Amino acid sequence: MGSCQAADRSPGTGCPVWWPVGSGPAGWLPLSLLLSSFFALSLPCTMPLMQPFINLGTQFIGYRNTVNGLKEALLTADKRADDLAIKLKKSEEAREKAEKDASSIEDLRKRLHEAETALSDKITQQIAREENITSRLESLNRRFVMDYRYGEDTTGKSRPTQKGRKEKEEDAEAWLWPALPATLGRHCRASNELWRIIEEGFKPYNPNKLTRREAVDSQLNVTALHMIQTSVGTKDLSRIRNFTTAKEAWDGLAASCIGSESTRRNKYNSLKNKAEGFMRLPDEDHEDMYARLITVADAFRIVGATHINDSWIKDKYIDCMMPFEPIDVKTLVGRECYSSLTSQQAVHEMQALKVLEQNSHDTLAIVPLVWQKGTILP
Repeated sequence: MGSCQAADRSPGTGCPVWWPVGSGPAGWLPLSLLLSSFFALSLPCTMPLMQPFINLGTQFIGYRNTVNGLKEALLTADKRADDLAIKLKKSEEAREKAEKDASSIEDLRKRLHEAETALSDKITQQIAREENITSRLESLNRRFVMDYRYGEDTTGKSRPTQKGRKEKEEDAEAWLWPALPATLGRHCRASNELWRIIEEGFKPYNPNKLTRREAVDSQLNVTALHMIQTSVGTKDLSRIRNFTTAKEAWDGLAASCIGSESTRRNKYNSLKNKAEGFMRLPDEDHEDMYARLITVADAFRIVGATHINDSWIKDKYIDCMMPFEPIDVKTLVGRECYSSLTSQQAVHEMQALKVLEQNSHDTLAIVPLVWQKGTILP
């Protein structure tokens, strides 16, 4: 029967299907061969009938492709819709956050406005207070000038009143210059702001457009400069006449009275040698030596010796007393309370030891006399 294709096999048994076409073994042919021959012979006859089915199949295939394309487009649209939904959600969250930030910014703006209002009120109050202080200082300055003109002496020194005008001015200037630091210091301490303008100076950022604070500092500078110029008198006014700020005038007076940097350095070295080489003079009382030591220490401290204090004075006093009173000094230094004593207390303790020593000498001097009189039993 020959070979056959898979389509010629029986669906139930898998064996080829044969169709009888004659007698004998040669009369059997495969069914697929018969069908193909039939369709080949009958195809021209059945073509008009199969055309609608072919067209319908073609349309079905086209519709299926269209449906597949629509499904893909729908999936793409769904994906874009999901992306847009996510973006919309993020946009809503960003909008809510922006609204919160806007509300917080509005709150901050409101608080800033309130702070600016409070600061403006504070500045207004400060300006009014400073104007009040300035007026009071000007009143004190006028009183000081009147006292100076009419002979009231705040230093306790007598001033001549029955002299000529020129002599009066010279005497007044001679009296006023020593009293300048105390008088001016007393006036300046009446206002911390006035003293600040003397120490720091008046330096406006734009002299043609002063701020409110700079305007107040300008008034303080004018007041302080006027006080300094009034206090020095006509004799020394030429030293500070060309200065426009109180700081410049004050520094000019300091340079004139205290001296230049080299002068102050030489004075410092001189007082340093005097302080370090301080010694007790022969036959000098220890209290007089202490008073002289205090004078040297104060002068040395004024020129800038910051290490000069009461402990330094006490140690220097003990060092100067050691060659003259070694026993008393060792007794005083050996006491437990010595470290807590001040220099003045150390001097008092030394005086007490000297009194005790003198009493001992007096007692020893009396004992032989008593023995001679026989008033003391052996």
